[in-house]
Amino acid sequence: MARTKLIWVILLLSALFPLSQVQAATPGVPKGPYDASLISYRALTPDMFGVASGQPVADVSVILLPNGKLRAYVFAQNKGIEIAESADNGKTFIRVGNAFGGDKGNGQPRAVALSDGRVRLYTSASGGVNCSISSDGLTFTLEKANCLLASDYSEASGLAGPGVVQLSTGKWKAYFSGLPKAGTGPDPWQVYSASSDDGVNWIRDAGVRIGVGASRIKRSAEHPTAIRHSDNSITLFYFDNGADPEGTGKVYSNGNGLHYSHSSDGLTFSEEKWFDMSKIDSRLSSTEMNDPDVLLDKDGNILLLGGGFAQGFGGYINVMALKSGQGTAPFPGDRCLAAKIVLGGPPNPPCGANAVQPTPAVQPTPAVQPTPAVQPTPAVQPTPAPVTKTKVKKITITCTKGKVIKKKGKVIKKVSGTAPKCPAGYKKK
Repeated sequence: MARTKLIWVILLLSALFPLSQVQAATPGVPKGPYDASLISYRALTPDMFGVASGQPVADVSVILLPNGKLRAYVFAQNKGIEIAESADNGKTFIRVGNAFGGDKGNGQPRAVALSDGRVRLYTSASGGVNCSISSDGLTFTLEKANCLLASDYSEASGLAGPGVVQLSTGKWKAYFSGLPKAGTGPDPWQVYSASSDDGVNWIRDAGVRIGVGASRIKRSAEHPTAIRHSDNSITLFYFDNGADPEGTGKVYSNGNGLHYSHSSDGLTFSEEKWFDMSKIDSRLSSTEMNDPDVLLDKDGNILLLGGGFAQGFGGYINVMALKSGQGTAPFPGDRCLAAKIVLGGPPNPPCGANAVQPTPAVQPTPAVQPTPAVQPTPAVQPTPAPVTKTKVKKITITCTKGKVIKKKGKVIKKVSGTAPKCPAGYKKK
């Protein structure tokens, strides 16, 4: 009888708290560093959602359903927020619906499964970020327009869809960047944060988490996702487009791409690492896995999803597996701009031929280094110039031998030179 009651209690708790939320309450994601391996290349593609070739499918957000399936929400060009599910831990997906019944002006979705079984969807909108709610996770209605106000972040050009986590205290944290505009840039972006008691009404946190104005990491960072660890510390995953954080218009050739960093208080981020896509799979470039999302699958494996884009094909979503490992430090071999991008790094960072700032204008030029004009030249040192060949005037003297008489037989000799002298036996006249 007692066993039967226990089973009913377990079933009741499972109904009240879906699997994804049990995991969210006791996060099992290690802090890293992480090593990555590719599970599925182009798992979500334009043709799955009726999107024309060459058009975007992007900005994925994934939740774990009670039945163990993954449910993905993606932005699809001219379609709005499309929904797909996977029964094999992200290897393949099947379309199951559209969040708003078509293109309703919502972008960059972030889905959060709530403890009461509902799903809240945060989407980027014209005035900031909208909060929408759904009882089944398939059909959504607007809960609050501009629950995150863009006007509270006047320095940003709109707000990207936030990465949202709930702390063990019940408080909520949201992390987001400014909103990149299609066809512009590349521009440097900053990551901000906000706090909430209910996940709907938000107050801006002072300062900047990542980017110019942050206390540690200055790099450009856009559209982050957040994971909470069991001690309430936070790891952010974000994409660096390579833009110089000082807004010079220059683009780095090294160290851009997908990064992550850790914060013990949710405000100051450091311990930054980088994913070297070229070492994960030959099909991947540094531009892959942007707009990332991270979750645990039904077996407790860490999944990382992110986007890519190919001309003619369009936007797509890749799926990777993460495990504890070594990770890759940012700027491998080259950290000439480390002080600009990551403060508190090693002193006197090495600078190689492929410096982080790839253009000669940023690197020291011959004009900055000592040149032959600055070094002593032959004109400064004693040179043959003072001993130049000049025409020296010759002098001719008359030398005589014998008595001076006006008679024949007197010996006279003329001697010429610069300093002429009479020969022996002769006297200068």
